[in-house]
Amino acid sequence: MIVDAWLIVLLFQLLISAVHAALQYATTRRARADARRLDAELASERARAHTLNAPSTFVEYAKSTRRVHKLEKEFAALATALRHPMLVRFEQLQPYVRLVLILWFWNVPMFVLPHDYFFPASLWLRQPGWPADTIGVVAWTTICTAVANTALLRP
Repeated sequence: MIVDAWLIVLLFQLLISAVHAALQYATTRRARADARRLDAELASERARAHTLNAPSTFVEYAKSTRRVHKLEKEFAALATALRHPMLVRFEQLQPYVRLVLILWFWNVPMFVLPHDYFFPASLWLRQPGWPADTIGVVAWTTICTAVANTALLRP
């Protein structure tokens, strides 16, 4: 059971991070395309406003700066739209799902290491009630979560 427990926890964490990455990609794909379009339009309008910054072209410059401000407001509104409600709900449920996993494997040591293998950190890595040469589910879940998020949720 010891060999199976660490693998189950690792695969579960990879699955949660993969679902999160897929959900993040699916819900934000269209908004990211709109953000790229707005960003390009904003850059071109800023360049146009910069070229019109002269006393003889004041009216065109004012129109261009108003357009820049309008595009900046649209861009800010689009940034808040990237947070899809389904994605937010999934992110809120993740800690509870991980807590269930931790409670399920609470009394199972993930690894039994040689004595004093991680000497300074072995007291923090162990599960309460187990000897110092074991790695508990809390430490293993934290390690697996960090690895899975680094591997699958790169920006």
